[in-house]
Order: sequence, then C-alpha cells, then structure tokens
Amino acid sequence: MNAKRYLAIPFFITVAIYSLVLYQNMQAYEEWKTAELEKYPPETRPYVDFYPYMSSQPGQLMIISGLIILLGWLIAIILLEPALSKRKQISQK
Repeated sequence: MNAKRYLAIPFFITVAIYSLVLYQNMQAYEEWKTAELEKYPPETRPYVDFYPYMSSQPGQLMIISGLIILLGWLIAIILLEPALSKRKQISQK
C-alpha cells in the first residue's frame, strides 16, 4: 500500500500544478485577446479572428507537458505493477 501512496501523491501534486498553470495560461491568453481586440476599430471587431488557445505556443506546450505527465504515469504503473503483485503474494503467504 505504501508503494501506491508514494506513487500517487507526486502524481496528484503534478496534476494539480498542471491544472493551475493551464488555467492561468488560458486566462492570460483571454486577457491578451481582449487587449489585442481593443486595437481594432469597433465596427471590425466581430470579424477579427484569433487562433484558439490550444493552437498557440503556450497551448501546445501545455499539450506536450500533459502528454509527458500521462506517459510518465503509464510507465510508472507498468514498471511498478510486477513489484506490487509480488509484494501481495508474499504478504498473503
């Protein structure tokens, strides 16, 4: 049980930090869009188009870091599972 806890706690902390950074990045992007939109005349503002957040550079970095977190979690589960099952078998004997 301790091995699972030692694996889960850093994962949850990483995911929480990732979520907060993603939220802050999206808020900053929305603020930037609003400020950028103010540069255009009011009659043309409905026609100004911006890329979605996920196609911007910070959005792409967040996608890549999210995939790295997921890959790390999957690798840790795959590598740790044999050790956990052996520990269960030893404790049941």
